[in-house]
Amino acid sequence: MNRLSRTFASFVLSLGAITLLVSCSNPEQEGEQDKTNGKAGGPRAYPVVAEAVSLSPVEDSSVYVAKMDSRKTVALHSRVDGHVVRILKNPEDLIRQGDLLIEIDPVKEKQNVQTKFADFQSAEAEYNAQIRKLKALEAQRSGEAAKVEFAEKEYGRYTRLLSRGAVSKQLQESKERSLKVQRADAESLEAQIESQKAAVESAAKQMARSKSAVKAQEEQLAYHEIRAPFNGTLGNVPVKVGDYITPQSELTSVSQARPLEAYIQIPKDEAAKIKHGTTVELLDSADAKIGDSTVFYVSPVVDKDTQSVLVKALFENTGNELRPAQNVTARVIWGRTRGIVIPTRALAMVGGQSFIYTVERGEKGNSIARQKPVELGPLQGNNGILVEKGLKAGENLVVSGIQNLSDGAPVVENENSGNPEPEE
Repeated sequence: MNRLSRTFASFVLSLGAITLLVSCSNPEQEGEQDKTNGKAGGPRAYPVVAEAVSLSPVEDSSVYVAKMDSRKTVALHSRVDGHVVRILKNPEDLIRQGDLLIEIDPVKEKQNVQTKFADFQSAEAEYNAQIRKLKALEAQRSGEAAKVEFAEKEYGRYTRLLSRGAVSKQLQESKERSLKVQRADAESLEAQIESQKAAVESAAKQMARSKSAVKAQEEQLAYHEIRAPFNGTLGNVPVKVGDYITPQSELTSVSQARPLEAYIQIPKDEAAKIKHGTTVELLDSADAKIGDSTVFYVSPVVDKDTQSVLVKALFENTGNELRPAQNVTARVIWGRTRGIVIPTRALAMVGGQSFIYTVERGEKGNSIARQKPVELGPLQGNNGILVEKGLKAGENLVVSGIQNLSDGAPVVENENSGNPEPEE
């Protein structure tokens, strides 16, 4: 049994001893005055509540102090200089990735974004205008091609007519000149189209540069917002609204809240028993169970100052029950078996020895209390304790009403076990 468990058990037993010594009385003297529990002048039968002893699940465990720690902690800094204008979260707040935590004066950067965006809008308008010009020129292409085709047919026809002497040489030459003019116009149009394509490409590049400038300026503006990099718990915020900060200023920190690691220092002599996968129950200040964690790391080195070994257990913390740097009680479960567990209220102590009372049949056939010394093991839960020796399964254990008992005292079992005679 670990030291903490022994201390608590001793405290409970000491109280039992005090209660026993203060409340104990002479059953024979009381019997002379009691006419309701047997013959006149006989010893009084004390009402008790008794239960049959049975085997129960028993944990072999030890209790230590554990400190919860985050698996990931990040200190947050600004990338820009400026005055703090807003602080939106408080230390120890649970935060989600992307939450805005601190804002640094963004007025100048917002103006720069607006200027760059206006430049982008102008570049976009110029690009659209160049596109319209290109489409207009390309729309003329089919008409010019038709004119060239017609001029070619006319020139061919008049050339054939000239060969038969049906038209004059002058008329045939005029058709040739018309063909050359149409071809020149078509070539000029193609040149204009190619030139306009170059203008469109140039306008597109300018628009892309303007868009990139807007994005870069927006990124610069985003540097004025300090946001949570991941889900977790916010640390201390040493700055306040109005402070002028630089990239060297530490603004706050964020610690991952799920899962958490329980850091437990275990004496080196006991650490040899612990293994990866060992269950560690985490308890609150009232010894109520918070949840289970699992050992995943056992240090190979003994701390020379404390002669203890660092053990880490992983706690999922899915309900955010615990926070980084919080201290809790850790109950290391070495193993589970079955044994006799009795309520601590069934114990008495005399001269440093722990006793219990069982109900047995007396020589006269009546029920009597039998005082038995017991050897105790560790506490089990909040109100139970393991009996390692002195009590067997099947015996009838007095669990309430022991303050008036002595060895051999007559007893009567109270049928209403939930309502025994009040104990003072």
